[in-house]
Amino acid sequence: MNIMQPVDPGDLLITFLAAAGVIFGGVGYALFYAAAKLQEQPKRLPGAAAAFILLTICVLVLMKTTHLDGIWQILALLLLLGYLMTPLLICYLHRLTHTPHHREHH
Repeated sequence: MNIMQPVDPGDLLITFLAAAGVIFGGVGYALFYAAAKLQEQPKRLPGAAAAFILLTICVLVLMKTTHLDGIWQILALLLLLGYLMTPLLICYLHRLTHTPHHREHH
């Protein structure tokens, strides 16, 4: 059985900053993506991409500094997939539910 190791004291600051980066990266990605789609401003999509890259780097750093192994690495990568797909799916559902449907009446 693999016992989890604590964070090395020298990695505490890096771990804290990476955890904060996960929050800011996730929020930034969602906000930039939503603004780009809802306000029809595709120039904001690079901001969404940059925020997602920040999120990815921070998750990878957290995986290293917190000694995540095995199933925990898989869960962290699934978290990234969830962060990537959620704004896309929300915008898709928004379009489905808020786009007027034109029906011809005979």
